[in-house]
Amino acid sequence: MSTLFVDTINEKTTNNGVYIPGHPVQIVSNTYTARFLTNSTSYAEVTGLTTSITPSSSSSKVLVQINVTYSAYGHGGFKVYRSQGGTDTLLSVGDANTSSTNQVREVIHFYRTTGNSTSYDMDSASVTILDTPATSSAVSYKLFAGVPHSNTYYATINYQWSEGNYAYSSTTISTMTLTEIGG
Repeated sequence: MSTLFVDTINEKTTNNGVYIPGHPVQIVSNTYTARFLTNSTSYAEVTGLTTSITPSSSSSKVLVQINVTYSAYGHGGFKVYRSQGGTDTLLSVGDANTSSTNQVREVIHFYRTTGNSTSYDMDSASVTILDTPATSSAVSYKLFAGVPHSNTYYATINYQWSEGNYAYSSTTISTMTLTEIGG
């Protein structure tokens, strides 16, 4: 067996990069600071959090990491979609219960009671998905938020659903990071 020792690896073609299968090739990150509110029963895109990457190779995978800070009134949830060539594909949801026609499929589901004890609470949720877009064209990843049970419920991102001018009211950030993994 031989061992190769090097101090520097240089790319052969200028601006082509060094591509090593199984290792990070590029990272794209997005920090979302805006306030988002929805009472959509059909889910609404959190447009400022949408993040795009153009894989170097169609054999690459994309590691999608989302951290979202949210508050809610009632039932709600999040869905993650891959947008590629004008087509949105729902990613990573639980298997459907074939005996339940009303069941909602989400990547994260939450419920908040309506009392004051929870109206100022916020939670943070993380989602990690290893996706195989099978393209070297631009791909976007989108987070959708919704309250499928009733439009009298609300979901907020980056702030409390019930807030005031108090020291305990706060705003936060949410992030999405895409890492291309060489295939």
